[in-house]
Amino acid sequence: MKSGVSEMEDGMAELSEGIAGVTKGIDGMNAGIAQQEQAIAGIEQAITLAQSGMMGPVSEDDINEMKAQLQQLQGAKAGVEAKRDEAVAQRAQMQSALEQMSAGKDELNSAIAQTEEQKSLMERAKELMQEIKDEIPDVFEQAKTNYLNAVDGESDAIEAVYQNTLNSGFKNMFICVTAFNVLGLILLAFYKDDKKKIA
Repeated sequence: MKSGVSEMEDGMAELSEGIAGVTKGIDGMNAGIAQQEQAIAGIEQAITLAQSGMMGPVSEDDINEMKAQLQQLQGAKAGVEAKRDEAVAQRAQMQSALEQMSAGKDELNSAIAQTEEQKSLMERAKELMQEIKDEIPDVFEQAKTNYLNAVDGESDAIEAVYQNTLNSGFKNMFICVTAFNVLGLILLAFYKDDKKKIA
């Protein structure tokens, strides 16, 4: 990624040089157009003076030749203006490309920074996971020891609760069985055998 940023910077430097060169060319063409406009104005003035007779006797061929030179100069000026307009458009495209490269470079630098930050976070997470991995066996062993010690410490209370629960259960079962037996005896006392015995 970092080599990509370096390549982008090189490309941006080349584009900046190209833009400067095109700008110089545009400035030169503008100066040439200004000179052509002055020459055109001079020829137009000469034609006007020649046609009005203020320059003395001038033949029609001379006037036509000046008009032809005027048309050539106007055509040359139009050609230079067209090339200048192309150069202006080219410079605009180059500036747009430079801006896009600059934005791309900024995005790439941001991505590099985020990647380095994520790498740092991953390394810290790896260290924490290793610490946890190293601590887990000790923590489980300590928890097991603590649990067994707690059970041993409460063994008398646990046995007492267990014994009381069993005693209470047997006592309640004995009372329930006795109650059913008494109820059964009472019901049998009222039972009559109406069948006659066959002897």
